[in-house]
Amino acid sequence: MLGFTDLFTDDDIAANLFAFYLAVHETTAITLSFAFYELAMHPEIQDKLRQEITEAKRANNGVMDYTVVNNITYLEMVILGMKNVFKVIRLRLKSRRT
Repeated sequence: MLGFTDLFTDDDIAANLFAFYLAVHETTAITLSFAFYELAMHPEIQDKLRQEITEAKRANNGVMDYTVVNNITYLEMVILGMKNVFKVIRLRLKSRRT
């Protein structure tokens, strides 16, 4: 039976990891670029989002951790909207309906 080291060399593994890193970096950069562009083109959405983030931060004594960010409803709406408009990458976000 062949082992893992018999199938892949260190160079094979390094090349695949580098390709994976580039693929993740590009899709994230493109998605964020589109999102920031859309927020810049729709200042009313940007202002409402900024207000909700500021309120969440103030309500949690300036702490912005995963739980706080995950509970900002309008942020999730903006992200889901961007995901539907720009399908560069599919995100699986938890549903608020439980």
